Amino acid sequence: MASACLDALAANDDTNLLAKYLEKPALQPIRQALLTPDHTFIAPNNAAMSNAIAQGVLSEDGKDALLTLQYHVLTKSILSAALPANTTVFVETLLNDAKAVQLRGAPQMLELERMSGNDTSLKVGDGQTMVLTTETDIQCPMGIVHVVPQLLRYPPPAATQMRSIDAISTFANLIDKYNVTGVTNSPVLTIFAPNNDAWTDVDKQNEHYSASFLKAHMTAMGVFHAQDLSDNQQLTMLSGRTIEISKPDDNTLFINGIQVVKSNILASNGQG
Repeated sequence: MASACLDALAANDDTNLLAKYLEKPALQPIRQALLTPDHTFIAPNNAAMSNAIAQGVLSEDGKDALLTLQYHVLTKSILSAALPANTTVFVETLLNDAKAVQLRGAPQMLELERMSGNDTSLKVGDGQTMVLTTETDIQCPMGIVHVVPQLLRYPPPAATQMRSIDAISTFANLIDKYNVTGVTNSPVLTIFAPNNDAWTDVDKQNEHYSASFLKAHMTAMGVFHAQDLSDNQQLTMLSGRTIEISKPDDNTLFINGIQVVKSNILASNGQG
């Protein structure tokens, strides 16, 4: 049985390479998902597919591509035009394999951010690497397709994700120094990581820092997106310390009186 979304991809001059790639036997679960009602497919365009294959990110036979492409399939229909401007939503993907996700059986999420004004473009990604769509709201009988110019990579473990972010390199280095990497890769974790501006030169050399101090920035109470947190909410950290959330409006968040400057960076086991 053919998928109407696959037919739409094949008929589109910018996504027909993806449609051809999805014919590979190893990718039958993706084809099956596109036959399921109420889904959204974030479709890499021809340039993205060509680059990914040329760079070895996707193999010619597709055997290593299943997890990556499952991260492109959302389990509900999301029309960009139906989202209010400047809205961010998190949607479950098909990706829930334990090799790539450590959320106690829950699937990995994908972040979608609707642009401002009348622009119905979306930014999609893991909060750290966001990609702007080139085409949105291609409607199929079973779901929606949005086209992106880059293959999305599912989020790595928290320790790896933090090492990739220059703005929190001091905290990431201390995680390694005090052997807390294993803790940061525990399932279902939210990390409140101080950025480099939060540290002085004295702070960086201060030997009183310890594993307990670093764990005071992490909670295993759940994976909390900024939108999930509420004013006056309290969270217990891995050190046993309690922190308090202040949220004067939907776009402003404070932790113990310190403003959060960037939020919603996803990891395979949680977010920060």
